[in-house]
Amino acid sequence: MNRSFPNCLMVICLACISGLPAVGAAQENTVDWQSVDTDDADESLSSDPDAESPVVYYHLEKVDIRGNRKTLRSVILRYLNIRPGELFSAEDARLDEARYRMLASGLFRSVNFELKKGSTRGYVILEIRILERNTIVVNDLSVGITQILPNEDQIVPFGSIGLQERSLLGTGIELGGMLAASADQSAYRIYLRDDHFLNSRFGIHVEGLFAEAEEYFGNHFLPGPGDTAISNTYEVIEYRRAGIRLGTGYNLLTNYFFWCDLRFENILRDEPRVVDSNDIPSDDDSAIDIAPYMEPDDSVLTSALFGVTVDTTNHPVLPSDGAKTQLSVELSHPLFGSDYEFVKFQLSHRILFPFGKTGQSIGVEGLAGLISGNAPFFEQFFVGDYSAFVPDRKLGLNFTNLHPAILDTAIKNMWYEDLMLSVSTEWSRPLYRGSGNLYGINLFVRMGVFLLTSSAELYTRQLPIDLTGDFGVRIDTSVGIFSFSFASVLQLIPPIRKETTE
Repeated sequence: MNRSFPNCLMVICLACISGLPAVGAAQENTVDWQSVDTDDADESLSSDPDAESPVVYYHLEKVDIRGNRKTLRSVILRYLNIRPGELFSAEDARLDEARYRMLASGLFRSVNFELKKGSTRGYVILEIRILERNTIVVNDLSVGITQILPNEDQIVPFGSIGLQERSLLGTGIELGGMLAASADQSAYRIYLRDDHFLNSRFGIHVEGLFAEAEEYFGNHFLPGPGDTAISNTYEVIEYRRAGIRLGTGYNLLTNYFFWCDLRFENILRDEPRVVDSNDIPSDDDSAIDIAPYMEPDDSVLTSALFGVTVDTTNHPVLPSDGAKTQLSVELSHPLFGSDYEFVKFQLSHRILFPFGKTGQSIGVEGLAGLISGNAPFFEQFFVGDYSAFVPDRKLGLNFTNLHPAILDTAIKNMWYEDLMLSVSTEWSRPLYRGSGNLYGINLFVRMGVFLLTSSAELYTRQLPIDLTGDFGVRIDTSVGIFSFSFASVLQLIPPIRKETTE
């Protein structure tokens, strides 16, 4: 869940530069053709006799590309599955697929195809006209205010920022980095990704991560009218993570991507300390046992990850049609040299249904996750990643102990768990589409319900479910994608109070 807080002044300035025309119909996902005389078709080619209108076939003589000031020609041709000399028709599905994939790549604002007469009868030239997007963008920006447990009077800011070059030197190679930090935590990530290594269907990627963090363990929630605080004791651990992730992938057909990663990480955990609400070390022997969350002292996490992504959405930022499915499996075992033994399954599916003439859409999304074994707590499912009312993690860092429960269920006792289910729906409507530095604005309303619990305790307590929801606008600009929503405003409001109960 990405709840970014935009720089409003920047957006307003971009809007002024761009000018705001009236909102029209959504851009059609069809191929624009320049008419070609059917007399130029190869007469030796037979058309479908059962078709109402004969299908005319052409030989592709060559491909001309217009408008690519930064993107290399070879990068654009990756998306086209028709090569010079091959036969095709103006209704060939491969042309629509190529345009669809080019728009979904995020490198282009518009893509149009035109057929022109070739030098010989029966041959045509395919002209691809593109308008490029800016490739250096902000891909994550969020700020908020939190309180440090157990000192409830200390309010500190937190935030994150990510920068990305989506096509390094016009090659389509992604290079990016991200920083997340608060007063007492920080994490850094840098990565390089090429989904078409040496213009092949194989991809490679590498990333590095370093984090210096701490976590408070206790019962996290805002108590209701009937709750009584009986303990203000917390157990705190400070830890450091340093790791690298190497992987490869394979692009099958047009929308399928298979990948496999190897992960190597060193984790150094300090001795846990127990403190009370005045941040004073405590001798309380009832401290929470954190052994299931992280191995003591120095430990190693190595794992193999496998996944598949199927993406048919029509836009990388503000989609209105299509579907996206992702399945991943992570396996960690002592046979790999790991001090942790677990299997982690994650599945997500999102489908969009367009309707009306204004580009509106209804999206339905389902998420499911299961962990079997002793995964470290930062790999478990966290309540803030599914509730809009709790800040989500950034690079594995948790910046809050806030845990409001909309429903009076066992969800208030859930924090890091190994079983997760979520279903949500979202209505989206374009407010603006234009040129210049401001590409588009969408209004959205999102509602959902999620379950988060330990699989071992699923049937032993009240069903731990809760509601979530958000509304606001998403803004697509030349310098990045931003959102301004109710959830992002909540991050700027300090929690009223925090207590623990047994």
